[in-house]
Amino acid sequence: RRRAQSVLAVDRMVGAIRAQLATLGLDKNTYVVFSSDNGYHLGEYSLREGKRTPFDVDVHVPLIVVGPNVRAGAVIDNLVENVDLCPTFAEIAGRAPPTSADGHSLFSLISGNAPLTRTPWRAGVLVEHHHAPYDSGDPDKQQPLSGDPPDYEALRMANSLYVEYDNPAHEVGYYDLRNDPNELHNVASQLDAGARKNLHDL
Repeated sequence: RRRAQSVLAVDRMVGAIRAQLATLGLDKNTYVVFSSDNGYHLGEYSLREGKRTPFDVDVHVPLIVVGPNVRAGAVIDNLVENVDLCPTFAEIAGRAPPTSADGHSLFSLISGNAPLTRTPWRAGVLVEHHHAPYDSGDPDKQQPLSGDPPDYEALRMANSLYVEYDNPAHEVGYYDLRNDPNELHNVASQLDAGARKNLHDL
C-alpha cells in the first residue's frame, strides 16, 4: 500500500510541476523526463525483494518524456540505456555531447517528426553486475535470500536475454522472450555451438 501511495505522490508531483510550467509559460519549450535507476523484484522467481538479477523485472525501468514535438501516448520499443540520457540532454540544449559520453541521443526517437523506430539502432544492450565490497551500513544491501546472483555479464536483445555467470560452474542463461516473456525457461542448452560462441563474443 505504501509503495502505491508513493507512486501516487510522484504522479501528483509531476503533474504539479507541469502545471507550474504552463502557468509560467514555459511548457512549450521544456522537456520533462521521468525515469528510475533500477527495477526491483518483489517475490518474482520465488525470491525475496532485490534488484540485481539480469531479468527484466530488475533491469527494465520507465523512461517517459513529454515536451515540444513529443508524440503524446507514443510507445517506442527501441533498446535504450541510461547512458543515452547525457547525449539526449545535450542535443535538446543545442550542444554537442562530451566526447567522453557513451550512448546515443534519443532525440530522433522522441521527436514528433521522427519515425517511431529509428534504424539503424543498437541490437542489444550490456547488463552487468559486479559485487561491491559488503557494507553493513549500505541502505541498498541485499538480504541473504534476495537472489543476489554471482557476478555476471548479460546481453539483452529485443527478443532474447543471454547471461554468463561468473561462478565455478560458469553457468549460462538464454531466454527466448518471444515464447517466454517472463524469463522462466533457460534454454541455453538448446543453443548450438556457433550461436553460443557468437553471443559470447558479443
